[in-house]
Amino acid sequence: MDQYSSVVQLTSLFQAIDSISKSKSLEDMSSELFDFIEKVIEFNMAIIYVINYEKEQLEVLSARGSNLSNLRKRVKFRIGEGAVGWVAKEKKAVMLENAMYNQEIRVRQYSHEDPVIRSYMAVPLIVSDHVIGILSISNSRPGMFSQRDVQMISIIGSQIAALLEANRALNETQQFSNHILQNVNSGIIVIDKMHRVIRFNKQAEKITGYSRDEVISKDIKSIKLKESSEDWFILDTFITGKSYNEVETYFITKKGEKKPISLSTSLLRDDKNEKIGATCVFRDISRIKMLQEKVRRVDRLAMMGQCTAGLAHEIRNPLLPIRTAASILSKKEYLEEEEKNLINIIYKEAERLNNSLNNFVKLAKPYDEKPERINLLDILNETNQLLKYRCQSKGISVNLQYDQTDLYVYMSPSSLKEVFLNLYLNSIDAIEGGGMIEVSIDEKDEKVIIDFRDTGCGIPENNLYKVFDPFFTTKEEGTGLGLSMVYNIVSNAGGDINVYNCEDKGVRFQISVPSAR
Repeated sequence: MDQYSSVVQLTSLFQAIDSISKSKSLEDMSSELFDFIEKVIEFNMAIIYVINYEKEQLEVLSARGSNLSNLRKRVKFRIGEGAVGWVAKEKKAVMLENAMYNQEIRVRQYSHEDPVIRSYMAVPLIVSDHVIGILSISNSRPGMFSQRDVQMISIIGSQIAALLEANRALNETQQFSNHILQNVNSGIIVIDKMHRVIRFNKQAEKITGYSRDEVISKDIKSIKLKESSEDWFILDTFITGKSYNEVETYFITKKGEKKPISLSTSLLRDDKNEKIGATCVFRDISRIKMLQEKVRRVDRLAMMGQCTAGLAHEIRNPLLPIRTAASILSKKEYLEEEEKNLINIIYKEAERLNNSLNNFVKLAKPYDEKPERINLLDILNETNQLLKYRCQSKGISVNLQYDQTDLYVYMSPSSLKEVFLNLYLNSIDAIEGGGMIEVSIDEKDEKVIIDFRDTGCGIPENNLYKVFDPFFTTKEEGTGLGLSMVYNIVSNAGGDINVYNCEDKGVRFQISVPSAR
């Protein structure tokens, strides 16, 4: 080779190294490498392998002159096996003038798919004395390569090795970051400068009900998580640069449920300090809101308890003589019909006020009945029998589901019966034109779980947290004390009660009380 050719090759080498170092992907890097090889060496096929040390085998990264898909389907070379495996093990380059006749180092032939291999070279791709891959080059004619060619390819091979190692480290870092992103306990949404969603982790899927595929690459405003585009804090952060921290707001889930969340946002900038996107980290605070509401409810009941005794005393003092007088007057024989009716109204309304007062006293103070170990199923069946004919008259079927013959709890029988009676009566009133009441009972983790469902009209979402409040009712003649008493009884028994709307129709009460087994 003359001096001019050497200069041309060296110039091509430096240009190739510069182009390869600027490559933005492995595909670009491979293409630049193969383009360079074509300028300095005549070849039919070139392949880049990377070494998987966990499996102790070589995997095809890219190729020219052969079908990449077919190459990857073939049986993988193991370290020490074949020509490329020998190079991986010995960390040395190899050059064969005619691979068809070499007995010491055998080159695998796929002549029905690839060009026949005669001239052959393979150089190790080494970083810090560690082989990370192999570059093999072949020609169908013998004697086409020289040691100078091997040296030239080894020089550019070191550049390829450095880029492969950097890419591997970058991939590991990216995978680690993605793993953290996917498995944190908060939902994460990231948008780009076009307001398109580019990150949506598993917790975001769980909270919103939307899958990643349903939101990725879509404009954030097109996703129906908000009632108005003005409610998007992440957009405001991107537009104004203002960050938000632990702001309480909401998301509308895929099922249409308005779910309370707490979110924080931040602006994303590139190396030139230009805006490239924004992030939103959020968490579901439904459970926190529920607990806060329970605390407020307990506080309200405590305040009621403080004033109930005095209030009941002040009302009962005048109420007793009113009832007594009305009762005596109603028995007089000389009264006209209209007078009797008026006296009966006085007596009935006084009696109704007395009953409401009794319920009010019951609600506001702990129950006086002594708890005892009772079979919950006996009370349930007794209540069911009591309301059996009332359900039948309204076309309501009752389905009781439990596997055990006894499930014991510590409660007073009358209090437990009052719980079941109130739940039954609420469901009966909510069902119009026939329906079903389903009660399933099970024991789990030392708790007796009561699942009470109906196919009634359900409860508006904005009223769900109010149903246990004293005097809250949607019935024309309701007092709003029934479910409050249920809540009080369950709480005094050390239990918990929650209410949900069923997905299809009706409402579901879930009660858990400590088991007395």
